Amino acid sequence: MTNCYKILGVKDFASAEEVKTAYRKLSKKFHPDVNDGDKFFEERFKEIQNAYEILCDSRRKEIHDSKLKSTFSGSGKFNFKENDKTESKEEPKKEKSTTENRNDTKSNNKTEHSNTNTTTSDTYSKPESKPFNFRPIGIVVIVILVIVVIVSLNKKQQDTYSNKAIENTNSQSSTPDDYSNQTAQTPTYQSPETKTYDNQSSSSDEELSQPSSIRDGYFTIGSTKNEVLQVQGDPTGINKYEAMGEEVWSYGFSTVTFKRGLVSEYSNTSKNLKAKMTTSNKSQNNTEYFTVGSSKDEVLQAQGNPTGINKYEAMDEEVWSYGFSTVTFKNGRVSEYSNTSRNLQAKMTTSNKSQSNTEFFTVGSSKDEVLQAQGNPTGINKYEAMDEEVWSYGFSTVTFKNGRVSEYSNTSRNLKVRL
Repeated sequence: MTNCYKILGVKDFASAEEVKTAYRKLSKKFHPDVNDGDKFFEERFKEIQNAYEILCDSRRKEIHDSKLKSTFSGSGKFNFKENDKTESKEEPKKEKSTTENRNDTKSNNKTEHSNTNTTTSDTYSKPESKPFNFRPIGIVVIVILVIVVIVSLNKKQQDTYSNKAIENTNSQSSTPDDYSNQTAQTPTYQSPETKTYDNQSSSSDEELSQPSSIRDGYFTIGSTKNEVLQVQGDPTGINKYEAMGEEVWSYGFSTVTFKRGLVSEYSNTSKNLKAKMTTSNKSQNNTEYFTVGSSKDEVLQAQGNPTGINKYEAMDEEVWSYGFSTVTFKNGRVSEYSNTSRNLQAKMTTSNKSQSNTEFFTVGSSKDEVLQAQGNPTGINKYEAMDEEVWSYGFSTVTFKNGRVSEYSNTSRNLKVRL
């Protein structure tokens, strides 16, 4: 997976303040406007901005951190501070033994023979003091090691027997429990019996009753695991997040998330998923653009199929991705959007078309006045807790409160603002 902390140049699981500080420094350094529109800096800037958007969102950061921890634990690179504890206990013993040995050696001995003198003093000091009898302890350790080896061998034999039994039994169908202990380290599934989930049969009657999306060769939000398997094939990895009640299937860098056995989210990062969203009303007139308040059907007609869908139940939001650009829905309507990749067919219109155009706006101006002076924003974000709405123009922002401009930040120096 992509480590957003590395992209921003901070330590893993860094605080929000550290992430924000790093983002500000890197954005100023790699912004295309500062680097004469250089393609390299533009791509780098997109990566930085995408990483920041993930880490500054508590929900997306939680998913990112949990996947990052599972990656560390799977690769054996994350010791959860156990090594630190053992090292802190062993270091005082090493220092003590070294100090005692130095006191026992003569002052005129050379440094290169210090290790030999240390071992010699240890061998003579142990039989004189004899503080402990280590033989019983050694016997106990040997017995424990033997027991562990026997148990592990028995477990391996049971696994081989069970695998042979599964291969020799063609009439038995597998259940979802076959995947309960699978992790990203065992990504391939070659057994044909593992094609059935949720006690669903593969009879001819069920094939006749398949949804039209499966017959047409794609899956969508709400599809079952069986339907995804029929369209997409075997996943390259499976991860379960029991705390969130989710199961994530990987297809390369692309992912499909299941909740209660149905597709709730997907991310087509590798552009290999056969996922598709369809409008609920085929007879609806096509629209060339969408805006805040548009329905999902209107966004689909104007923008096409999203490359990814994420749901945030705690905030009652659903986020559609189009590359690095995003469209956020609340109660089925567009509440926010971010045109980072500049590929969204999004447009804001004034409420009063007959109003005279203004060349600039100021604190206290209305949204219509800002639109007439500044044009269409590249992004809109709402903060209901503060009753604020923030419009973005590149890195510049205009903040509205009660429908009027309360603040602005002309970072990109492109705002037509005047006091």
